[in-house]
Amino acid sequence: MAKYTRFLPRTFPACDRFQLLNCRGELTWQWPDADEDYESSDPAVPWDDFVDGIERRTTPDGRTQFRSALLARGTGTVGWLVVNYDMSVAVPMDTARGPMQRAFTDAVSFMQEELELQTECNQLAAELTERYEELNLVYTTE
Repeated sequence: MAKYTRFLPRTFPACDRFQLLNCRGELTWQWPDADEDYESSDPAVPWDDFVDGIERRTTPDGRTQFRSALLARGTGTVGWLVVNYDMSVAVPMDTARGPMQRAFTDAVSFMQEELELQTECNQLAAELTERYEELNLVYTTE
């Protein structure tokens, strides 16, 4: 996850927090690490469409959150990238439709490629383990 802590702040320059949620909306990672007084998500606040593929909402504490789905081939939505802005310090141009759409397009495509690569590596590892066990059985039998 260290590469995300370098990549995401450069992609979303005025953002103050990033979160990765699984498909059930449960927090799996966030940057910076959780504060005691920070509420990570409020399921009661609905999401509204902002621009194609991006949703937006404002939380009771005044933060504006944007999110986009992370998709995997064959399984659909596997999680969400959530970007949090403190609107009292954010520059309005950073949260405009055009810059936000470009930033999410880059970030989501990068993260989806990483996810697909990780899935492929996991499948290869499982297959190699199975093959190893088969070979071990053959040598043991002989």
